[in-house]
Amino acid sequence: MSSDSLAFLLTFVSAVLMAFGGVVVFFRRKHERDVARREADAEATPIPPRHLPEGLTSGGSRTAFAYEPERDTGRLTLVGVGTHGVKLAARTLLAFRNAGRLSAIGVAAVADLSQRERNRFARFVPAVPEIAARLELSPTTLFPDGLLGRSVAQADQPAVRMLWGAEFDRWLADTMRLIRGTERPCFDTSDPLLAPYDSSHVELLASSGGHWRPSVYTAEVLHTELPLAMLTVTNIIPANPQLRAQFLDGLRALCELACVHLIRLVDERNGQALCDRANATWLAGLYNADADPVNTLRWLGTDDPNTIVVPTVWTRELPFRPSCDGAYPALTFRETVVRAIRDGMEAVFAGKTKLVDLPTRKANTQRVILLHLPLTSEFLLSIKEQVAPMLAASRWYDADTTILWSNTSVPHDDGVLGGPMTIVVLEAARNGIDDVAALLARS
Repeated sequence: MSSDSLAFLLTFVSAVLMAFGGVVVFFRRKHERDVARREADAEATPIPPRHLPEGLTSGGSRTAFAYEPERDTGRLTLVGVGTHGVKLAARTLLAFRNAGRLSAIGVAAVADLSQRERNRFARFVPAVPEIAARLELSPTTLFPDGLLGRSVAQADQPAVRMLWGAEFDRWLADTMRLIRGTERPCFDTSDPLLAPYDSSHVELLASSGGHWRPSVYTAEVLHTELPLAMLTVTNIIPANPQLRAQFLDGLRALCELACVHLIRLVDERNGQALCDRANATWLAGLYNADADPVNTLRWLGTDDPNTIVVPTVWTRELPFRPSCDGAYPALTFRETVVRAIRDGMEAVFAGKTKLVDLPTRKANTQRVILLHLPLTSEFLLSIKEQVAPMLAASRWYDADTTILWSNTSVPHDDGVLGGPMTIVVLEAARNGIDDVAALLARS
């Protein structure tokens, strides 16, 4: 055998061995992940559901970070701008953590010119260590007091804009670098599922007052950099009369971009805590349900941009107790859950818990109802199978209504005996920004 033939043979054998080794490593790691997931499921629900009496159901006793490739695609980009936007981003990340869906978020980016709010968010980060490497926090301290108390016009003054404009450009450039390159220091060549975080959906949590201006600027840049992504914006109409009077100016500036698919609005006069809970729960539940998130958002609006979306919310704390043998750390009565769903659906269809007083629903749009329950996945499915026919028989809703089922975990600190149940309904305002203008004119 010639030296060339021998060299070719050795090269071929080496390539085959390397490929075989890669396949072995991949399936070994897949097996390890599957074993770890089965152990986690066994720890969360040590006894199969059929061993429980029919009258009981089990709550999620802890957050399960079970990786699901079909849901945890990392194609959601979460962006918080301004004081309220950054606070809501933190609450939303907690909602995703409690639902076990942090991996659905590719990158979370927050920017607030206030040094106080920036430091507050930095202290929050250890609560969500799983996503810490995928967080982009604006480091600027050039404007320590931020834009608090300033109007949209004041935020656009040259002496003010020069301080935040360049800093936002730097922060957004770093965010795009993280989206396109990921947080990985190197690539595992044995993983065939590697992908960047280029977004299919960008959720911008905006702020009002002077923060409207950087919020609108951020939306414009994100659309330019990620033109194929669906861009949705969330904001809160302030209770403060001066800020409330300025809100329409910022909203009109946002609508002029003509690139925002949905604008979800709530009114602070209905309670900021309730508004924030509804917004955070909605997004986490959307990404924890079986339906495709972007498709669900698409049918909430129309082909035209700037659809104003109105949330309605209902909440109840469900009582939980451990089993006497300690096998189940959180149990509640099945009847309690079913009756809570009935009470909640009746309340939201009565329209008394809308978070902003706008007429709904716009023609040719879907209504979406999210049922977010503190149950394990197995028992959520069991409750869904029992309740879905009941809801269909109620005739509360029409064929243009989509119902999403999602679960979250029960807080399991000492002394915690309840778990949060939330129903969120989203509908499009009939006349969009004109309805908002009428609301602000009369308030």
